[in-house]
Amino acid sequence: METKVSIIYDKEIKPSGFLGVSRDISERRQKEKEIAQLALAIGQIDEGLVLTDSEGIIQYVNDSFEKMISLSRDKLIGQPLKKLRRGSVAYENDLNFSSSLPKKNPWKGKIIRGKTSSPAYQADVSLYPMKDANGNLTNYIYIERDITHEMKLQDKFIEMQKMEALGTLSGGIAHDFNNILMPIIVNSEMLLWDLKSADPEHAYLTQILDAARRGKELVKQIVSYSRESAVDKKTIDLVALTQESLNFLKASLPSFVKLDFEIKVNEGKIDGNPSQIQQVLMNLCTNAADAIGTIGGNIKISLSEVEFKTKEMLPERRMKAGPYLCLSVADSGPGIDPDILDKIFDPFFSTKDPGKGSGMGLSVARKIIFDHNGTITIDNQPKKGATFHVYLPCSDGSFSEAEKKSDFLQGGSERILLVDDESVLVQSIKNMLEKMGYAVLGITSSQEALSVFKSQPNDFDLVISDQTMPDLSGVQLAQEISRIRPSTPLVLMTGFGETCSPEESKKLGIDAYLIKPVSTKKLTTIIRRVLDKEK
Repeated sequence: METKVSIIYDKEIKPSGFLGVSRDISERRQKEKEIAQLALAIGQIDEGLVLTDSEGIIQYVNDSFEKMISLSRDKLIGQPLKKLRRGSVAYENDLNFSSSLPKKNPWKGKIIRGKTSSPAYQADVSLYPMKDANGNLTNYIYIERDITHEMKLQDKFIEMQKMEALGTLSGGIAHDFNNILMPIIVNSEMLLWDLKSADPEHAYLTQILDAARRGKELVKQIVSYSRESAVDKKTIDLVALTQESLNFLKASLPSFVKLDFEIKVNEGKIDGNPSQIQQVLMNLCTNAADAIGTIGGNIKISLSEVEFKTKEMLPERRMKAGPYLCLSVADSGPGIDPDILDKIFDPFFSTKDPGKGSGMGLSVARKIIFDHNGTITIDNQPKKGATFHVYLPCSDGSFSEAEKKSDFLQGGSERILLVDDESVLVQSIKNMLEKMGYAVLGITSSQEALSVFKSQPNDFDLVISDQTMPDLSGVQLAQEISRIRPSTPLVLMTGFGETCSPEESKKLGIDAYLIKPVSTKKLTTIIRRVLDKEK
């Protein structure tokens, strides 16, 4: 039997109606496609996204949020949004939706997740109420963005700003303080020339000099964070230097902290700056005493030798293979919290109460060690103590010869024009140089000094000038003098070498560049070298 299929057309339906239905289907499919693409995009974005109903019950979470919070979608869907706060988030400021969700305005804030997420992270969070065309609340969208890397960069930027501020401050301190220290050093050294070591005054003056030199090195260390500079080095007996430092430490540390020193080397010589190496030991021991606290305990300092025969054996690749001295400082304190172990060498990082530490001790120590081609490592045992190991290359003898050459002072009879706006400094240096046989005219005004030189340019064999002065700077004065008599030997001194570097001064024809305070030995040696045209 033949089956007939008949199609009945509604008389109201016009052929154009087929086009309308087709268009509706096409638009619906297009919307479905767009929705699918949107869902795919939402599922793949880095930000964590949560969709809730009008009561804040979670309906959807994307893959990123699952990974960020370390909880599966199954455990999140159906839970109230405010439950995300409990047990997993430490908030920088209180979330308004902890008890009730915002009905009108979005909420934004920062959180730190750490208890359920691994590893811990910081995040920016936003909560947006969604409404329909009639203004009725329908859903909430919660967005969480990991900003851990950004916060670290921000911390670094803040640290850089602190360092910049320290650099600006240290420049002013260095200039003024070095000008104060130089007359102390020069006059103390002159008095020592006339005293025998057995005289009581000799010991007093030596202590004054030691304090002034320590102040000089302290300023250098602060300035080193704003401007790289070379340090004077010589061959050091590390055993003797350590014993000397311990004598001072025993008098300054609390009585409930016991110091032990163990020597495991026959000869402990390195090439370096004694004041800086002493500063490293002082900083490490002070840090160890702070770690021990008032409960009392021991600090053990030991000196041993280790040889790194190959590059692979070195603690750091930048070091050179060879023999090293290892200076170890161990304390019996509680050790270092593993969470902060990677921060202890950061400038300004401190676990002490405000006002009880600058956070610069370990940072300064590490920089000094690095400048001496060494390194520092830590053996940390929580609840048992920490040991810092300082590795410094053994002396190769390269500084011994230079040290012997500079053991005596040599004067002369030449005529010197000395210019500095600090009258005490001018008088001190003038007295010292005249005692060495020189004829010195000291002037405290750079303009007056230029006028004197113009009137009698051939009367001076050498001009020594400060850099930072009113009217004319030392560089400007040197340039004017060179125009008048190009062959005039010039020495430039400065309290802080920020406005003119040794390289720049050399290009300007200045024969020697000195940073105050300068010892009588160094100043007289440089003067003779310039006058005798030594290279």
